[in-house]
Amino acid sequence: MKKLHKGLWNCDSRALRRIITRWQRLNEEQGSDWIKYYEDAPWWYNERASLSFFCGAIWLSGGWVFEEFVAEKKSTRGKRNKRRYIGRCDIEFGIGKKKFLVEAKQCWSNIGAPLKNTLKRIESHLKKACQESKQTYAPADQHIGVVFACPLIHKSKKEHLDLELEQFVVELRKLRQTTIAWVFPNAARNLRPSGKNRNYIYPGAVLLIRCAQKPRA
Repeated sequence: MKKLHKGLWNCDSRALRRIITRWQRLNEEQGSDWIKYYEDAPWWYNERASLSFFCGAIWLSGGWVFEEFVAEKKSTRGKRNKRRYIGRCDIEFGIGKKKFLVEAKQCWSNIGAPLKNTLKRIESHLKKACQESKQTYAPADQHIGVVFACPLIHKSKKEHLDLELEQFVVELRKLRQTTIAWVFPNAARNLRPSGKNRNYIYPGAVLLIRCAQKPRA
């Protein structure tokens, strides 16, 4: 694959494309610096940390972000249980004339394991993010679900890393109605954390975005 290092698939929104491009650059530049000086990376933490970089990309693209706010939601559990309740929304953001409401999830993706199971888990996280997004009542042009799918692979498979990453991206592109972006900096080819996960390589970041149906009033 020619664009293994960095790529974007299935994005017809100029607003989102602008943000995603900045997100890739942010991970590439800051990630490379962190690796060089601290042997650290922004993409192997948790959902909130991953979302902070996405929010940073929005601001750097000329948009605005409102984070972690209380909003009215509608339960979708069972046909008879359509009650409204107060919950939390991850972010609402705007860029240009477009406004988006987002629910995000973090998904650890072992690309050395059977990809069928890995993709099934990612799809489950996407569906959950979209479901939670469309439950929220807020004025927005689009309600979307976002998943940060952080790939990892055991150090014993280091020689096959590029091949596994390529196959991972190929399979991700088969997901329906999903925008997919990835960035795997060259500096991260041997990046491993300390502690219990020290035997695994974390080569970069993957972002998946899917539109959710806006809830009816």
